[in-house]
Amino acid sequence: MRFVKDFEVTTAPEKALDYIADFSNLASWDSSVIDVRFDSEQQFGVGARYEVDLMFAGRKQTMQYHVRQYVPGEFAELVGENAGSTAIDRVTVKEHPNGARVTYDADIRIHGPFKLLDPILAMVFAPTVRKAVNAMRANLNLMGS
Repeated sequence: MRFVKDFEVTTAPEKALDYIADFSNLASWDSSVIDVRFDSEQQFGVGARYEVDLMFAGRKQTMQYHVRQYVPGEFAELVGENAGSTAIDRVTVKEHPNGARVTYDADIRIHGPFKLLDPILAMVFAPTVRKAVNAMRANLNLMGS
């Protein structure tokens, strides 16, 4: 399943990327997230690791995320994994006259026999992704004001 959303915000590209890509902020824009643990000894950047607890289909899931790529002010890619799925979150930001243009690309891959349910799961995930992107946009616009 892949969800790609483009939107503009009043926040500068660097600030927008750092807010989205630093998953310490994840619970502030994704309501399915219960808790995020980040080793405070680390700094955000390539190799940073997060343990994310989230609810999906009424069940708590834990994903192990790491920052695979990070180009300040331009691009970040985070990869999350657990036994049943892999999530690849890509964030691209570009300067825009009033702030930044953000492209958020979430690629969720289900493993095992549940992979056959991808079309159904995509319908289940779509409202959650839409709600998360709307919250992300609103929070970034507040930061840019």
